[in-house]
Amino acid sequence: MTSTEMFSRWGGSVGRVHVYSAGGSLAGTGSAVAIGTSTIITNCHVLVGGVRAELQIGGQRMATQLQVADQELDLCRMQVSGTLRPVPIGSVSDVHNNVPVFAIGAPGGGPVIITEGVVTTLHGIRAGNVIQTTAAVSPGSSGGGLFTTNGKLVGIVTFQQRGLEQRNYAIPVDWLNRMETREGSGQADEVIPPVYYN
Repeated sequence: MTSTEMFSRWGGSVGRVHVYSAGGSLAGTGSAVAIGTSTIITNCHVLVGGVRAELQIGGQRMATQLQVADQELDLCRMQVSGTLRPVPIGSVSDVHNNVPVFAIGAPGGGPVIITEGVVTTLHGIRAGNVIQTTAAVSPGSSGGGLFTTNGKLVGIVTFQQRGLEQRNYAIPVDWLNRMETREGSGQADEVIPPVYYN
């Protein structure tokens, strides 16, 4: 698929997360991907500093409820109050060096957009391989999706290396099957020094 076709098909399954403090003020924003009809996935670091989060997707705002917070993998699964169109799930085995990919997210707390690039490497850390890509991402993109050209979600956009704008990383969707509620510093800390997209 082209970027236009990709965004037309799956742009509506990626939304913006608004995180609110105990006082009700906006504490931060990030992105999230629909992986079920009432389920989204985002990065746990997106939710830091807040006590409540809403999903804005299309023209709707939906309340969220945290289901699983795996801080070790930096993945949080949340249930939403509305109905979503889930994306098809792929695997890190679907990508290798120079494979074209698309990143869909809501950088800067703005509208959902799509960018394109390639996979440059699979970077090995303790938990497994994270996906390094040249697809452009920026603050607010954390929790957004990395897709193959056939429309499958293969990664959750999470961080970049400081000072190296084209070294952007996505956590593989394979890790969704390993999620459990637990504390941890996050696997990205092994890529020194990381900059998180929230």
